[in-house]
Formats: sequence, C-alpha cells, structure tokens
Amino acid sequence: MSEEERPLEGRKHPSELQPGEELTPCEFVVSPQMVNFFLIGIDDRSPWYRTSSPFGAPIMPPVMIHMGSTRLRAWHLWGDYLGAVLVKPSGVHTVFDVENIDPVRIGEKVTMRGKVIQNYIKRGRRYLDYEMTMFGEDGRLCHRYISTTMYGYGEKEES
Repeated sequence: MSEEERPLEGRKHPSELQPGEELTPCEFVVSPQMVNFFLIGIDDRSPWYRTSSPFGAPIMPPVMIHMGSTRLRAWHLWGDYLGAVLVKPSGVHTVFDVENIDPVRIGEKVTMRGKVIQNYIKRGRRYLDYEMTMFGEDGRLCHRYISTTMYGYGEKEES
C-alpha cells in the first residue's frame, strides 16, 4: 500500500480485514435531515420518503443501505464516521446484491451488523467482499446486503 493510501494515524486499513471477521455493530438514527441530504444527492422527490408512504409513515429510501454499509465499515475500522478516513480516496464500489425485506421508518434507530467474506488481490487490485444486515429498533430484519469493494485502485499489489 502506498503512503497516500495509508489510513490516518491510529486507524486500520481495509486490507487488514480477515475472512470471517465480524464487523463491530453500529447503531444510528435514520433522521429526517440524513434522508433529506441523501435525497438531494440522488434527486428523488418521492413523498414516500418525506411525508407518507403505503407503510404509514415516511420510510428510508432502500438505496440508503449503501450509506449504512459505509458507516458500518468506518465504525469497525476507525471507531467513528467523522471526516476523511484515508489520506486519499481509495475505494471503488464494484458490485452489490441487496434484499429489501421491511422498510425502515424515518426517525427509527437501526443496527448494522456485518462480516468479511473475502479479502483478496485480483489483477493486482485489492478487493473486499462482505455481507451486512440492517435491523430495525424492534429487532426485525430490514435489509440484507452483500458487496464487493475495490481498495487501493492507484497502485497494483503483488498477489
């Protein structure tokens, strides 16, 4: 890993994660402000996420599971989700599979859990496969998520 790809002092790099490693669970509230910032970014004006939905209250956009995924990995690697986590950007989300089971309501506290499936080098690039689940505050399973992220896309590594 090049000097520019190293995490900031005291933080762990994704290349250090081991297959089978459980990610430290994290909790957060899906606040209206969080959802509004996200909706502005994806230019979505659906009332389901702001005022009402067929589920009664407004719900979290299912695609926000990506934000939860980032938050869980940051929490496990660095213990927080504040500011820059690497000296230079070095992650590319390559593929994912998500199962949306039960909507998360705006204002609900959720818990993210996850596990590393594989951490490997392919064509000189480091990849991380991981699975995650998001649970509502009542313990119900809301989302299942499996993803592959490529880290360190600047320089190639030896296999």
